[in-house]
Amino acid sequence: MNNIQKNANSSNVFFCEEWAKSMNVGRAKEILESADMIHVTYNGTPVIIQHVDEKTKMARIYSRKDPDNEQDVPVLNLIED
Repeated sequence: MNNIQKNANSSNVFFCEEWAKSMNVGRAKEILESADMIHVTYNGTPVIIQHVDEKTKMARIYSRKDPDNEQDVPVLNLIED
């Protein structure tokens, strides 16, 4: 039995799964520049990426439901659905 099987109910596996879903700067820029509607969430909320700063690895986003509420967040915290 490997470590993932032994720890299937542990927070370590959850962390690994979330890390695997985390976005990188390159993918965030692809989504930003895409003509397609690509579903992205931040803390479970659907968002639109407005800008990606490669140097700081931050993205300016806004909620689809509240476009006036912009915020800068780490790209790693964005999840592509």
